Amino acid sequence: MSVESLPVDKPAKPTTNGMLGLLRRNKWIWKFVGLGLSVFIAVYLLKQIDFKEFSDMVRAVPVGSLVLAFLIYMLLNFSRALRFRLLLGQQNTPIRLMYPIALYHNFLVRTLPFKTGELSYIVMLRTYLNQPIREGVGSLLSARLFDLLLVASGCTLGILTATSQLATQSHLIFTLFIPVLAISAIALYFAGPILRQLIGLGQTLTKRGSPSVARFSKWAAEKLTLVAGQFERIREPRFFFSTILLSACIYASSAMFNLVLLWAIGVQQNLGTLLIVVSIAMFAEALPFSIAGLGLVEGGWTFGLVAFAGLTASNAASIGFFLHACQLLSVALSGLIGYSLLQLSSRAARQTAVADQAN
Repeated sequence: MSVESLPVDKPAKPTTNGMLGLLRRNKWIWKFVGLGLSVFIAVYLLKQIDFKEFSDMVRAVPVGSLVLAFLIYMLLNFSRALRFRLLLGQQNTPIRLMYPIALYHNFLVRTLPFKTGELSYIVMLRTYLNQPIREGVGSLLSARLFDLLLVASGCTLGILTATSQLATQSHLIFTLFIPVLAISAIALYFAGPILRQLIGLGQTLTKRGSPSVARFSKWAAEKLTLVAGQFERIREPRFFFSTILLSACIYASSAMFNLVLLWAIGVQQNLGTLLIVVSIAMFAEALPFSIAGLGLVEGGWTFGLVAFAGLTASNAASIGFFLHACQLLSVALSGLIGYSLLQLSSRAARQTAVADQAN
């Protein structure tokens, strides 16, 4: 037998599943790196705290302020429920179902590691409202993009109204931040067509690649096309501005929740300065690299309060841990309320089904 006739083992080409597996492994590596960083930040900040001062600060907070903050947090989630219903195009969906879904979804997002609680929204839509997965993904992604736009807008508003040295540099805001926000709003309005163009470009670039790359590109294009279809709803002006208004209500409620607590512990700063600090904390809270935001949220508060409010690292860290603890307590209570309401709704639905069968 000649050497040429011997069978040669060809190297296996990566399949679509193989490429997806590689992407997932890299994603988890970065998540655990981020988790390590968040734990390091939390430990470092804990060392900065004077626990006697922290205890005195907590005891001095009026109970009425805590109750008011919790009521504002419930209002915040009510606005989220209204926005989810709008993004789904399901204005006839009873708020008695959408509100508990928003409450319980928020609880899972804030407590489960790496923002995996986001998936609960899609599952609950499927379970309680019989909505397809693409509707849940599209509305959730749209909601997060609107949140990002409004937080950036709130931070810009804070910079414009601050009476610190930043106010003397307001021309930089108009020449940089304002155009960026305007472009971001326009991009969000045309997100559907832009995403379709990017899908087409990606398919063109991968057309001459290996079969596995082409299969992966086709799979990704199919999924993204579904999302692009959901974004098409945003291009209706009334729909867009209604969503902007509800997102503004969500941002304002979130900011007011924190402002009430900041004022309760005696932080007296210009409103613009506090909006900057609150927005920085919101950005830190959105990062998917920790468990319940531990470390990242406190780090965001500490950085903002030190850099813009002039507090010491010890005071800023104490306030950061206090505010995050209040948020988690509100998350737990509102999540319990949402879960209980969903269970009552399911029980009522089962009883109605049994009664219908009996008749």
